[in-house]
Amino acid sequence: MIKNKKIFWIAFFILTALAFFMKFYGPQAVESLYAQGAIGFLNKMAGVDTARSLEFYLGKTQETFWGPGSVLLSGLAFLAFALMYLRRIGHWKFGAAVFLYLLATKWEILLYPPYGDSASGPFVEAIWLVHHHFDYIGLAREPGFISGGPKVYLFSIYPTYVAGLMTLIPNVKVFLMINHLLVFAFGAAIVSLLRRISLKFFDATTALLISLLLLSLPLFHSQVEALNMEIPALLPIMGSLYYLVNRRMGPACVMSMLAALVKVYAVIAGATVFVAGMGLYFFDKEHRFKARTLGWSLLAIFFAAAVAYAERFFFHDQWQVSKVGLWEGWKYIKSLKTTHLYFLSVMMFAGLFLKEKRTNVQEPLIFFLRRHYAALVFFLYSGAWFFVFLNSGSMIPRYLLLIAPSMVFLLFYVLRAVMGSEKILCFLVTGLIAFSLFCSYGFPYPPLEKVIHSWLERSLEYRNDIQLQMKLARVIEDKYSDYTIGAPFTIAQTLGLPELGFVTKKLSVMIFDHPCVYGGIQHFRGLQYLDMNRTLWVGFETNVPPPLDQWIEYPVGPQDHVVDTVSVGYRTVKLFLGGFSIEKMRLILIQLIKERG
Repeated sequence: MIKNKKIFWIAFFILTALAFFMKFYGPQAVESLYAQGAIGFLNKMAGVDTARSLEFYLGKTQETFWGPGSVLLSGLAFLAFALMYLRRIGHWKFGAAVFLYLLATKWEILLYPPYGDSASGPFVEAIWLVHHHFDYIGLAREPGFISGGPKVYLFSIYPTYVAGLMTLIPNVKVFLMINHLLVFAFGAAIVSLLRRISLKFFDATTALLISLLLLSLPLFHSQVEALNMEIPALLPIMGSLYYLVNRRMGPACVMSMLAALVKVYAVIAGATVFVAGMGLYFFDKEHRFKARTLGWSLLAIFFAAAVAYAERFFFHDQWQVSKVGLWEGWKYIKSLKTTHLYFLSVMMFAGLFLKEKRTNVQEPLIFFLRRHYAALVFFLYSGAWFFVFLNSGSMIPRYLLLIAPSMVFLLFYVLRAVMGSEKILCFLVTGLIAFSLFCSYGFPYPPLEKVIHSWLERSLEYRNDIQLQMKLARVIEDKYSDYTIGAPFTIAQTLGLPELGFVTKKLSVMIFDHPCVYGGIQHFRGLQYLDMNRTLWVGFETNVPPPLDQWIEYPVGPQDHVVDTVSVGYRTVKLFLGGFSIEKMRLILIQLIKERG
């Protein structure tokens, strides 16, 4: 830690100035180098061998150089500032400092629309609620999203929250800005809660570093920018864990119920409250055989079970598509590094027990668990998370956010016990923070073979993709607004629903490869029903599964005519006339469905 304030402020100014330059002048430098013909240098920056377009270099260097560099430098500047001024600051002031850091480093995304599954999921349901005056009975009667309907999260309060904001703030740009600011605030509160829990077991410096490690994770960076359900679900989960660690069963139960009402998989908080509460009921001196402790524990698990059952009953078809079933998620869970870290933490915790057992052979296990009750709570919560996703075949990166704070806490809790030196632990956490900041745009993840929205959310890699969608929307609105636009799922929503913020006026949009019965979005029924000269198709690169890949080029085929392309980085979308391959795919799928009965 820098003790000389003059040296600190010089270093802080240099780091922030370099971060500012990389964020705002990096793209201009690329444009200048491209104009001067410095292709070889640009290829090294982008990690390619052949000459590409300016759009490619701008997007690719953002992922490989400017983006990670600016995040790393601004993160290190905040780390230095935090170590100098925030180690012993109050919790509310610390949360405010984190919020200001997020605002200062991410203000350019305040007008970003919802991305990926969020645009075609909770926001679609919210828009339907606004258009139908919050008619929840009518929503319950609508088809689910598998059948092309707006009913996606019937038992979640999140779409109502979004719909309420839309009603209060009809201006789309202001709505997006306020929504992003609220997510920043939720994210800052999560980081502050982790610090608040950590302060009970670590010194001020270590607790600060543990919370900043969570803040530096690439997944946290992406999700605190996203208008999605993970950050709003994690906030009450962290509140529940905070109260549970402090043995306050009532607030812990209430917060777990709130979390389950945001998203169904947050029932793991209720399960944690139940198991930990029963432990307190039987073994804790203060809570032993207290009716209140038993009541709150049972209420938490009953409410979690009721939410899960209702979701399962009303969304049976969606659960089938998500492959919810016994051990369905094993192939994903076993490959996660998070799984390895969890079991490593469990083994070190067991080793700690054996170590303490040597000094007191007669001490029962229950005394050890009492002494390490907080770790036990986080182990229970993490175990519940693994149990849920062990039985779900739908595993995407953003779901890992819910386990990130508990894994960060557990890992360093057991490491501190094993190493016995908090100073060494601080050096280790500091190094991990710097590495995490450097990985903000996806390093060292292997490149994705197929661009899938939900997988790009693992880091700030998603930014190029949403910028491509925003650019696509502007091109279509400016040049092709008098066409019928044929687009795939999610893109059809972004072009057909102005409330999402991609387009500013209503367009004639038609969805292919998926049904749709809301928002005036048409469903593709065949080329014979279209004016082919006035129908523009949106074609993203798509991996066609075998054996279909041997029969068809999709979505753009040899008979189609490409009239425009839109690119950001290595992501390109083609705008074309024809739709012959899309029609061929429709007929193939109809035939396959008939053959399978």
